[in-house]
Amino acid sequence: MSDCRTCKHNAYRDIKDCEWVCCAHPVTIAKAPRPEAGDPSWVNAMTADIRASEMDRVGECSTWEPMQ
Repeated sequence: MSDCRTCKHNAYRDIKDCEWVCCAHPVTIAKAPRPEAGDPSWVNAMTADIRASEMDRVGECSTWEPMQ
């Protein structure tokens, strides 16, 4: 499995010992749900943030690229 923590698209890659992963790849962002305005889950739904400990539920990523 590609490790999001070592992907160049991880917005949190430069934060040492960060517990979160946030995919900033346009393809991932485009696939995010688009809830109605005013929906209380809007912030969570519009981001791809996930705890590193929960990454085992993420499958193979076709956009994963190593940090350089």
